[in-house]
Amino acid sequence: MLLMAAAVFLFLIVAGVPAFSQLNENEATAKAAGSITDHLQFAHQEAIRRGLPVTVCASGDGETCNDAEYWGEGCIVFIEVDGAQGDLGSSDIVLSKFRNSGDHLGLQSNLAYIQYQADGSIVLY
Repeated sequence: MLLMAAAVFLFLIVAGVPAFSQLNENEATAKAAGSITDHLQFAHQEAIRRGLPVTVCASGDGETCNDAEYWGEGCIVFIEVDGAQGDLGSSDIVLSKFRNSGDHLGLQSNLAYIQYQADGSIVLY
């Protein structure tokens, strides 16, 4: 009887560990995707509130925009001050940054930048 209980316990552990690992990975992916969505919503609200174009760009380091169109590493939200559409310049004002701490988000797009206009409309680069 004890041997049977040990076998059932061992089976549950072996079957449960991969499922738990997948659950953690799914949770991290959802959290990272949610954070990017939050930053896009924030940029939209700030463009309308400030009456200025606000840009969101993909960023791997949290300091510069990358043109690789890979959004899985993070993004930067900034106000376009210098007029260089979509490029984070030295005079632009950074409002927010997000840097994905894990390798869980494989989000690619054909867009390098998303810019919200003061009227709430969107320009895609």
